[in-house]
Amino acid sequence: FPYVLKLLQSSARELRPLLVSIWAKILAVDTSCQTDLIRDSSHKYFLSVLQDDCMMPNHRTWAAFILATIVHNYRQGQQEAEQGNLISIALEHLDDGEPVLRQWLAIALGRVWDSYEPARWRGARNNAHEKLYELLKDPVPEVRAAAVFALGTVINSCEERTEHANNLDHNIALNLLNTVSEDGSPLVRQELVVALQYIVLAFESNFVNVKRQAMEEEERHR
Repeated sequence: FPYVLKLLQSSARELRPLLVSIWAKILAVDTSCQTDLIRDSSHKYFLSVLQDDCMMPNHRTWAAFILATIVHNYRQGQQEAEQGNLISIALEHLDDGEPVLRQWLAIALGRVWDSYEPARWRGARNNAHEKLYELLKDPVPEVRAAAVFALGTVINSCEERTEHANNLDHNIALNLLNTVSEDGSPLVRQELVVALQYIVLAFESNFVNVKRQAMEEEERHR
């Protein structure tokens, strides 16, 4: 394990396919290795692989999976990846022809800003939500579901409720409802329910008031 970790310091391009394959398999069964990768700044290796257009699509997909795993529920990983420009790099490749790569890029985006507001606003400055809206029309349902997930975690990452923050979240919720509420894939609709729960939690008092008014109106009609 220390040897495979040390190999990430190598600049040899011929090792890249082998190393992303090995690390994808390691992280698939042991996500705790994310701490080792961040401690050694080895996440930068996978960022460089992701940007390398000479790499095969499946190798770049593995790199996207690794980065998505490094930032998953790990604040230090989110911080390092955000500062390493994961968001702008992922957004740049969202229109890639490989659907599994598009899927894992969207998942990586959703995880890097989930409950982490600095990454949310970096994404907003890069128009991440606008670019993810395009994936809601993707022909592959798994890609659409990943885009819904990423948009939902944008809402979940807001800590300070300002007018600008509220407008962004309302815009996302309306786009999700208008675009995928009748999606033919149960997976996409399931992710939509998860995403909408964040709106309900964020504006719970508003929903309660609307429901109370509706009940009072119904009672008056009776």
